[in-house]
Amino acid sequence: MRRKGGISGLRSCNDQQKYSVKSSECFDGPGTGLDSKSNPSVEENGAASELRSCQQSTSRASSSNGDLCNDSVIWKSSTNHEVRSFFTKVAAICAYEGTKSTLHSQWMRFAGTTKLSLHHDHDQCSWNESGGKTGRVGDYFPLVPNDAGLNCLTRISLTHITTAAGVCKVWREFLLGPDFYKYRRSMNVREDWVFILGNNMRNEWKVYRPAFNDWLVLPPCPYDYMFSSCDKESMIAGLNLLVLGQSLDGYKVWKFDVIRFQWSIAPRMHSARCLFGSATSGSFAYFAGGTNNGSTLKSAERFNAETGRWATLPNMNRERKLCSGCIMDGKFIVIGGQTNDQILECGELYDPMTKRWTLIEGMWPRAFAPSATGAPPLVAVLNNELFAINILENKLMIYEKDLNLWHLLEAIPERGRNVSGWGLGFKAVGSELFVIGGSRDVAEWVPYIHAYQPTSRQSGKWRFVVDLQGPTSGFIFNCAVMSS
Repeated sequence: MRRKGGISGLRSCNDQQKYSVKSSECFDGPGTGLDSKSNPSVEENGAASELRSCQQSTSRASSSNGDLCNDSVIWKSSTNHEVRSFFTKVAAICAYEGTKSTLHSQWMRFAGTTKLSLHHDHDQCSWNESGGKTGRVGDYFPLVPNDAGLNCLTRISLTHITTAAGVCKVWREFLLGPDFYKYRRSMNVREDWVFILGNNMRNEWKVYRPAFNDWLVLPPCPYDYMFSSCDKESMIAGLNLLVLGQSLDGYKVWKFDVIRFQWSIAPRMHSARCLFGSATSGSFAYFAGGTNNGSTLKSAERFNAETGRWATLPNMNRERKLCSGCIMDGKFIVIGGQTNDQILECGELYDPMTKRWTLIEGMWPRAFAPSATGAPPLVAVLNNELFAINILENKLMIYEKDLNLWHLLEAIPERGRNVSGWGLGFKAVGSELFVIGGSRDVAEWVPYIHAYQPTSRQSGKWRFVVDLQGPTSGFIFNCAVMSS
């Protein structure tokens, strides 16, 4: 039996679609025009057989060469048609078997590091008679069902989304619309970006991407001199970096969109604040406490990246500033801090379901914050476990939820004891805890990132990750991690 589209709507590209395939790193020849003239009707068994055959061949390539996108035999001997065919088949395999880490990582590397771009020839395309309103996202992968094509697009590196969005209207509406982020989360697709604002003369935000071991430099944010020179706070909401601070014309929130790679002004908070506790949960960014015009706050609010709106939350039980926040077990927790005249040992837990705060006495003992001049607690949540840095001992700690107790772990490499904690970043990134910058002594800074994996069975669980890209002294003003 012959069926147009084959298995679950398998179909080939429209004869009138033309693409130009370019790869600056993995293809020796110049990218020239490519006509895809596949048979619009595909044998059901033949399509399945092709996918199985491709799976076997790519598995062999992966085992023998280590990396599909670095297989010189495939790339150096390929014609343009074979390049696109290879791209499509790898996409299909990884979409069908995305749970296999090897294939998933190959697709992520292939779509993210090869600098591959598909340039659609709009003059030759009649991809949908109704102007694309009924087009399906996956239809632009030949021999791939719509759902599989959708899964493939979801795995494209964030830096290449705008390029892929130029292929056709359907892709553009999906990739640049609100459903893209939701679908990535539902598929548990994540790409870690570590945003760092260090001590550099150009006041540049830089991004370290562990999966690619590279650095990106964000375009300059057009804030004024006061915003640039005053203390700022940063947080993640969805696919956006939020930077909050005081400008000449009042308190402002700048938003950096990682897809469009540009800055814009976000709506203002209901209550301007600094030195607050904050945390990210999907599209939401939570904020609580802080100080405003000398007053210590107990108010809280939440930013929704999907709607671009702020919503007030119930007040905490205690006013607090210089506190920290995290998300654990789906709840927003605010830890430590101080009032105008007292260092606080308690924490507070906000449950979004009940919309109530619960006080947790003794969560941050006074021994961890002996001075009012120290930094807020350095905390991070990894696999629903709460970790912190004891700045007096220069050691990691882990929190035992049931007993409300902290336990010391290993010493942190190259950092000093009895420091204030300022200038040090501590974040959960992937399956590891990152310690970013920090100091060895009063005036000596560490321009490195080190990582700790709690599940490792090795005695030395710390590893060197990367040098902080200069110019920076190792003093970290702001740091935020996006895992989307």
